[in-house]
Amino acid sequence: MGMILTFTTARDGTLAKLRVDPDLVWQVLDPEGFDDEAPHGPPASIWSKLVGHAPPAPPPPVPRLLLQEGEGESFDVDKAWHGLHFLLTGTDFEGPWPACFICKGGYELEDGDNGYGPPRLLSASQVQEVSGHLDRTSDESLRTAFDPEAMSKLDIYPDIWISDPEDDDTLDYLMVHMEGLRTFVRNTSAHGLGLIIDLG
Repeated sequence: MGMILTFTTARDGTLAKLRVDPDLVWQVLDPEGFDDEAPHGPPASIWSKLVGHAPPAPPPPVPRLLLQEGEGESFDVDKAWHGLHFLLTGTDFEGPWPACFICKGGYELEDGDNGYGPPRLLSASQVQEVSGHLDRTSDESLRTAFDPEAMSKLDIYPDIWISDPEDDDTLDYLMVHMEGLRTFVRNTSAHGLGLIIDLG
């Protein structure tokens, strides 16, 4: 399946709660997979027969986030994320803010790392900066920045860039996802929302 980058909307109040308790991030990123009513061990009667006394008290229930309208909406750029970062910055993982937002910037939820790096939180004001930058960045400049050989040397994921456009138009692949991302970020900004950026 590969590494796919997803952008998920959240209001600043929700992002503040995630900074206090990073485990809550999965209620936003994977609400269907979250279960706050999972059993916490064997029933008391079985436990008593096994060890002769009452089981330890279960851990307190996980607090439930109450998401408001517009929160939890997601958009993924498939495997185009690293290529898009290169078009915006000319680097593998660096670049100035806000051009570098795909791979850098925001607040990192270190405790929420799923193996591909921690989710990052962008506030509503940061999303406004990103949206403005994307709207000011022309498609022509992005197409000019496309450099398959440089991308291959920098190990820009996935390694598909040196190919015949008639067989595999990798630039078009990037541009289609850039347009979708630009629209999603613009709408997120217009609604005064922040973003959670997660690679999984």
